[in-house]
Amino acid sequence: MSKNTITPEILAGAVGLLRPYFETLTAESLIQKLRIEAEQPQKEKYLSIKQTAEVLQVSKMTVHRLLKDGKLPKLHASKRLVRISESAILNFLKGSN
Repeated sequence: MSKNTITPEILAGAVGLLRPYFETLTAESLIQKLRIEAEQPQKEKYLSIKQTAEVLQVSKMTVHRLLKDGKLPKLHASKRLVRISESAILNFLKGSN
């Protein structure tokens, strides 16, 4: 079975679990919705300095240093609110290997 294959049993189980919340749900409509979702590009997620430090397993001070040195790009959501994109973190990790 390939990674992108959903067996009829799994599909029937998913429809059964979701039907109380979506009364008109059918196997066909679920498959159609899954295909639409798979084709749409994923939205970029942004992390706080604390979250970035947790992902990188470093201190918040180290994240501040990486931002100051330009090694990690940042987005200023406001004067004091800084966010770092997940893609920037992944690029940083790829470059630091």
